[in-house]
Amino acid sequence: MQLKDIARKFLEKEESVKKKKDSVKKQKDSVKKKASVKKQEYSVKKKASVKKQEYSVKKQEYSVKKASSVDGSFTPSQEEGSNLFTESSFSEDGNVDDRRQGTFTDDVDRRQGSIFTDEEENKQISLPVNEFKTQEDKVSLSSLSRSSSYHESESESESKEKFELKKYILKPSEFYKKNILIANDDRKDNSDIISNILYKLSLLKDISDIYSNHIYIFTANDNRKMFKQMLLDNPYLYFTDFHVKQNIDKKIIKENDRIICIIDTDILDDFAKLNDFIDPNIHLILLTLDNTKIIDLYNKLGSKRLLIHKQNKLKSMQKRFFKSINYKDITFEDYYNKINDENTDIKYIILKDDELRYN
Repeated sequence: MQLKDIARKFLEKEESVKKKKDSVKKQKDSVKKKASVKKQEYSVKKKASVKKQEYSVKKQEYSVKKASSVDGSFTPSQEEGSNLFTESSFSEDGNVDDRRQGTFTDDVDRRQGSIFTDEEENKQISLPVNEFKTQEDKVSLSSLSRSSSYHESESESESKEKFELKKYILKPSEFYKKNILIANDDRKDNSDIISNILYKLSLLKDISDIYSNHIYIFTANDNRKMFKQMLLDNPYLYFTDFHVKQNIDKKIIKENDRIICIIDTDILDDFAKLNDFIDPNIHLILLTLDNTKIIDLYNKLGSKRLLIHKQNKLKSMQKRFFKSINYKDITFEDYYNKINDENTDIKYIILKDDELRYN
């Protein structure tokens, strides 16, 4: 009995293995059939695509032949080698206009006398956008796109060349040789900058060989307190003797050494008076709150000059100052983006001679 059972089990196992093999074979046949079907479908789609392209080319040839049969010559838009479609068939970005996708109408020829009858025009066939573009059209559009990108990058590089903002360090060893215009919308900002300049100058090692310790200040009587406070806040200044006057007059100055003269332009009734202070023995510093006078005052400072302006946080005030200096041919947006760059820490806008800098 045991041998019979073993033989029976052996036969059952063989039969089970055979069934599994048959099942695997059927699955492989099924996969092959599906692959064959996909290849056939792809072949059919490819043939259909080729036929559509052939139809598109024939339609174009028909359009050209029909146009030439009118008077035996081509219109300007139909000359050999030219694009068969009008510019109005394309949108500004180089793509086919959705309102006129693949339509073979010609606005130029319509004005000169349509090459189709009304019935033929109504029968014109609109083709899908992708089939409307021949290989030549695609090449043309891609070249236009590359050309546009090139011009954009070229204009960006030109803009960078026009306006490159460099840093300027307010070193007393340099700016003591230049007349200075301090222009801000707030009188306190002007006072702070003056105080900073006088402090830096006091640090010069040979300051006593360069300047007298007297300073002549021409301003309204109400501003006396401001300059008195400046002395109190800077007890170690080299300049200890402030002469505050309300009337601008060079004859008041009795010094033989080089001195600093500070003129508040609020009391200046005639710019011509500044000519008396353009002198090698006078370091002239002008203060103004009037943006409309900045360029005129700046041009009065001679060939060696400096403009210092504290950057305002308001965009409207930045625009106001930018317009007042009328700097070259850059746009305000270029200027605004540059001075508000997060990677540039700007405290002052500096105009050094005729070059815009920052500090």
